[in-house]
Amino acid sequence: MLKGLQDWKRTRLFPVGGETITRLTDRISQTRHHLEQFDVLAVLSGTNDIAQGATVDQLKRRYRQLRQTVSMLLPGSVLIIISLLPRPCDYDPKIKVINKWLARWCPRHHTLFIKAFRPFKHGHEGIHEDLYGSKRLHLNNHPGKSILGGLLRSQLGDKNIRAMLGRL
Repeated sequence: MLKGLQDWKRTRLFPVGGETITRLTDRISQTRHHLEQFDVLAVLSGTNDIAQGATVDQLKRRYRQLRQTVSMLLPGSVLIIISLLPRPCDYDPKIKVINKWLARWCPRHHTLFIKAFRPFKHGHEGIHEDLYGSKRLHLNNHPGKSILGGLLRSQLGDKNIRAMLGRL
């Protein structure tokens, strides 16, 4: 996914993988001086929280804390939250609940929300398993990460991000 964005103009990457929302928030606090050079922080986190048994209320609190931390430590940065993706290995209906909540909550809290769930969903309850690696946990390079990278590139283009920022 990140490789799909790496060649995008004026993009510098600081990927952090395998994090829960709380650990990501802590990482932002610890590396804030490095992150000050970034105008945009795009976050795809929360699935590991669900896999570890977090409740919907806990997830909401963690996203609120993430927003508060970014606002306090990186006030000039735009926070973008990418919707949680379904995982075939441990799909939990809480993913849909949290994505719907994020879609309503983010715009009211000066946060952009990118809906990325749909391309990975198959039918009413299914998941496109061919987009995931052998353990069915992470997206495969092709076509999984390519699809997500393309979606993010189209959503984060200069013209699109300016339009989204105008709605905040």
